Amino acid sequence: MKFALVGDLHYGPPYSGKKNGIQRKLVQQALPLVQQFVKHINNLPDIDFVVELGDTIEDVNDEAIDIQYYKEIYSVLLELRKPLHVLIGNHDQRTLSHDTLRKILGYDQLYYSFKLDGFKLIALHATMLGDHTKDIADIKAGIDEKQLIWLERELATQQPVIIFSHYSSAEMNLKDNFWFDNDPVNALLANRKELRAIIEKNNNVIAFINGHVHWNNITIHNKIPYITQQSLVENFCNTDTPAATFSIVTVADGVFDMTMFGNDRTHVKFGY
Repeated sequence: MKFALVGDLHYGPPYSGKKNGIQRKLVQQALPLVQQFVKHINNLPDIDFVVELGDTIEDVNDEAIDIQYYKEIYSVLLELRKPLHVLIGNHDQRTLSHDTLRKILGYDQLYYSFKLDGFKLIALHATMLGDHTKDIADIKAGIDEKQLIWLERELATQQPVIIFSHYSSAEMNLKDNFWFDNDPVNALLANRKELRAIIEKNNNVIAFINGHVHWNNITIHNKIPYITQQSLVENFCNTDTPAATFSIVTVADGVFDMTMFGNDRTHVKFGY
């Protein structure tokens, strides 16, 4: 099985994507970077599917503008000649309702699973607990109880499982992270301990992959790697150079092999 990952596209108006006056999300480069990614993946015949890890847009708290940008960038992703699986990030659901997102994506629900080559792939949906409609920084999120019950049923299988999420479920050390330095409330799932207990129960999850935190990171809990992928558009060196990160993952013969390409590269390889 071989698949590609991209996330935190943060496509939005040119005045968005700043923090403390610093343009850390290079929103104006999002569209050409996604176009390059689509072209590259379409030239790889052995890619089975693509996962987009969420924060497709950089919202501006205006529903009409946010829908416009979401539909535009999603139309480019749909040019992929591979099955596409989209996750929902915090920026995607500040003004866009779950019903609106389901309609745009054509999904019955925003968390789901699918199977391929003897593996089960699970996409989680982090729902917002903070009131980020009024305070853009209040982005506390968790996995709701109904979804946890569903997940426990989904994990009751002999198949190896990979879980995708926008938010991380690890106890990540966030020191020196531009966005979340010592701010786990907004960086990590609020009920991550409960979630990890469910994940560890059947001993069949080989990896948990997420975005949101805007850097590459690996944190291991009870032999399960929790892998965070860098944003596509993060101005990670403050030189107006995007991270341009995307990943190719191969899982075969008991080996998980993930290479993060772009300007902020990382390679992860382990047996399972």
